[in-house]
Amino acid sequence: SDARFKADVSRGRGYEPANLKADDETYYAAPDGVQNVEITSTLPQAASMNAVVLKETISLGQRVGAFTLEARVDGEWKQVAEGTTIGHKRILSFPEVKADALRLKVTKSKDCPVLSFMGAYLAQID
Repeated sequence: SDARFKADVSRGRGYEPANLKADDETYYAAPDGVQNVEITSTLPQAASMNAVVLKETISLGQRVGAFTLEARVDGEWKQVAEGTTIGHKRILSFPEVKADALRLKVTKSKDCPVLSFMGAYLAQID
């Protein structure tokens, strides 16, 4: 595993919806027919971060086709990353921010999105 991503600064966070956790055994599945979803992760306190790791529950297929990631900085939502697929693991790097929440918006998917992990990191990126 990559030493740059050891300490998840969002550990202890709460999720809305609640069943997206920091392990590969549980996952969030959008209701059938729902392709656009919003997942918010609220941190116990604001933390500096410059990377987010996302994972889909790949055993159920790769579904996400487009997404944006926002960080709440000083009470304001700011887009920090966007992408197309997530797959087994997607690492998003962005300029460092100090945020107290993250919001993932899936804007396009083949089927209802199924996500197993979202973690935030302050990574030493060369």
